[in-house]
Order: sequence, then structure tokens, then C-alpha cells
Amino acid sequence: MKAVVCTNPLVLTWLAKLSAKKTGRKEAIDLLTLVFRHLFTEMIGNEFPKQRRSITTRMNVRLTTDMVNSEVPVTIVDTIRAGIRPTLILHDMLLQSGIINEALVHEHHVVASRESDADGHVIGVKTDFSKADEPVKLGSILIIPDPMLATGTTLSAVIARYKQLWPNEIAKIVVVSLIAAPQGIQEIHREHPEVMIYVGRIDKGLTKKSYIVPGAGGLGELMTGTQK
Repeated sequence: MKAVVCTNPLVLTWLAKLSAKKTGRKEAIDLLTLVFRHLFTEMIGNEFPKQRRSITTRMNVRLTTDMVNSEVPVTIVDTIRAGIRPTLILHDMLLQSGIINEALVHEHHVVASRESDADGHVIGVKTDFSKADEPVKLGSILIIPDPMLATGTTLSAVIARYKQLWPNEIAKIVVVSLIAAPQGIQEIHREHPEVMIYVGRIDKGLTKKSYIVPGAGGLGELMTGTQK
């Protein structure tokens, strides 16, 4: 299974606080930012190509070390609405201090939603790629940040569409989630075994209506101040 699960006790503490019923919106947003920045840092270090480079330090001494290749093309996929905030976090991280050439970093905004029957069971996925209008560059790393990986059906459909639209351009696909259900990881790897997944925590499973348990209950609604 291509999944990297966080083992850092500090990050898991943040994630537990984020999941707590009593945690309010402002604190939840701060905690989400902390956890995603950690997951993105680990993902970038593992998945991005490196190059041996030298710099001169303020001690006027040459330092040679492995650094992230600044010329790798990146497409960050914001699956509206859950992916909006983590997409912005990652975009800022990549541009800070010129880690990646800003001309090679792009955001796509994709509307994707599950279709359910009268009993709440997922029966399909609707997608709108009209705002994914910047072509994916050859050799791109495609990154999909999504706080909650539940059934995996939505993400699987989005990934399939990208592979259909840009079959030769995408070098690597990475999903980054705060919390995942085992079913979601299994679904992604059943349809797209090459995808690497980074996740803060894997929970027990899903309810009959496909919500993650223990989960973080209504995280999207908390983030946006809306009701279910």
C-alpha cells in the first residue's frame, strides 16, 4: 500500500484537537494549517526531485547539500470546497523563498461532489473541470490536498479525469489528507495503484452515510461557517 501515515506525536496531538467536538472554527483553522504544513513538508521532501547544489554562507564558506529541484512543474488540484484552504497553504509553501520556480506552480479548481440516493448511499460523482484550464506541463507532479478521504470515490473520479485529459504529462500523483478511512485508501489504490497517499491519521471506517469515524464530524461546515 502506497501510503505514508504520520507518526509524529505533536502532529497527532494537533489532529486530535482539530477533531474534538469543542474546538471552534478559528482554532480548527489554525490546527488544520499546522497539520497540513507538516504533511506537505514530508511529502515535498520525499516526492520532489532533488539536486546537489552549493551556496556561500554568511561565514563566506561554500556549503554543498541536497536541495529540492526548483524547476519541477507542479499542479495543485483544489477540489472545491474542501481543498480550498490546503491548496492555498501548499501554494504559499512552494513559493516561499523560491523553493519552486513560481512560473511552474499552478492551481486547478475542480468542482467534485458525490451523488447519493434517497438512503444516503453514494451512487456516483459529478465533476466540473471548467476552471482546470491551465494545461498540465510535461513531467508535472499532480497534488490533490483533501482534508477527509472517506469513500475515495470522488478523488478516484478526479484522478481518472486527469489521467484522461493529460495521459503523458503527469509524472506523479500525490494525495494528501488529514484523516482517511481504510475504504478510501483501498478505493484509490484499486483504481490508481500508482498514487502515493500522505495522511495524518487512518480511522476505523465509515458510517452508513459514508462519514469517517471517529473522524472530525462536519469539518467542511466548521471551516466555512455553513450548515449541513
